[in-house]
Amino acid sequence: MKTSMNTTMSIPILVRKEPKFFLFYCPVLDVWSFGKTAEEAERKLKEEVRQLLMKISKTVYVPPTCFAWIHLGLGNVDEAFTWIDRAIDARDPMIIPIKSYPFLDPLRTDQRFHALLRKMKLEE
Repeated sequence: MKTSMNTTMSIPILVRKEPKFFLFYCPVLDVWSFGKTAEEAERKLKEEVRQLLMKISKTVYVPPTCFAWIHLGLGNVDEAFTWIDRAIDARDPMIIPIKSYPFLDPLRTDQRFHALLRKMKLEE
């Protein structure tokens, strides 16, 4: 059984290939998932992390960027934009380098992205 690190997320993810399924585990958050394909297991893990963040946010502050990034990872672009907008309104410091995050490249052609840059007074 091979275990490897997944570097597509900013938190460590352990991936194990079993004979009939993939097991994804995030030791930092103690969240795990499995699926018939690596993609299915990763998507389930991201959804589990999103649900955990929602639960945690009821008792402690969770920066809006956390929700924006996880929705982006899940492919929920509209929700990601909503949370990026909330991050700007909340002055979340993680949104400041919005122009340099490579994982936001797929959003750069969307007019909503340019509207957010204008809102932050960053559009040239």
